Amino acid sequence: MNRIYVKMDGRLGNQFFQYAFARRLQSQIGGELILDFTSLNLNAKDGFRGENGIENHLDNFNVIPYRYVDLGNFDKSLVSTIQFGIFNIMRKIKPMTRRKWYVELVEFLDHRLLQAFGIYFLESANPYKYIKLPQKSRDLFVRGWFEGECYFEDIASDIRHELTPKHQLPSKFERLYADLCQNEYICVTIRRGDFATGAYKDRYLICTPTYYYEGVKIIKEKNPQAKIFVCSDDIEWCKKNLDFGFETVFEPEGLPIWEKIRFMSACKHFVLSNSTFSWWCQFLSDYDKKIVVAPSIWRKENPSPREIYNKNWILL
Repeated sequence: MNRIYVKMDGRLGNQFFQYAFARRLQSQIGGELILDFTSLNLNAKDGFRGENGIENHLDNFNVIPYRYVDLGNFDKSLVSTIQFGIFNIMRKIKPMTRRKWYVELVEFLDHRLLQAFGIYFLESANPYKYIKLPQKSRDLFVRGWFEGECYFEDIASDIRHELTPKHQLPSKFERLYADLCQNEYICVTIRRGDFATGAYKDRYLICTPTYYYEGVKIIKEKNPQAKIFVCSDDIEWCKKNLDFGFETVFEPEGLPIWEKIRFMSACKHFVLSNSTFSWWCQFLSDYDKKIVVAPSIWRKENPSPREIYNKNWILL
């Protein structure tokens, strides 16, 4: 049986994108899914998983069975020596996320050459144009961000099912969840954390209170009865600094991340932050008339990500 070996990285939103693309490859050629979470352990502070959200989140959702790999149980036989060697060489010599126009041709040739060896090493801002899906069964080595529905749109309905929480809803949250499902809510995601204070501030701190207010206003004009549900990694900051002027419900304290996903995706409309976690909550919503407002700049880089946007979104 062929193998699809994926180097996992990032928090929940990134992991969902990487899993979804791997599943798209699997639907194309079959094979065993192998997810290597070594990078999460290396990136976690003091090697402790769970620090700042660095942990394997997939096990809390209805994903298909996969083989788990990390530093503790890595088996070299699981990945081609040639693929692993080429990947390590390219990781050192090729530019990563930030791209300029004059490297486009080199990028195209570079990626197509790698894919000839079964390596999907796609860490540029908008790499979908470089992808050529495999046409026959073979071992694949995958590393990238794959931020956009275009990477798995053929199996979007499967992904929506697989990325639902597998844990039963606690009884103490049943009333709130029923309210979110039965009524029209605007989910407003406020991303703070390292966006606001850490090394990523200049690159990621895009969304201001004015942006959130304008997003809510646009949706309220079309849906006057809608209430507001605020979800954030700093909910106390939101309570102290944001006043939407309409009925607002803030997420309860102590929600595990899979419950946040459940609650947020139950909403009908969305004002997103430039966060992959926020992106997935709107995607997992099955409301067919949802309105999604998003920031027109996702990250301050050149070129900026474009594939992460859906055509029907309203950009501010």
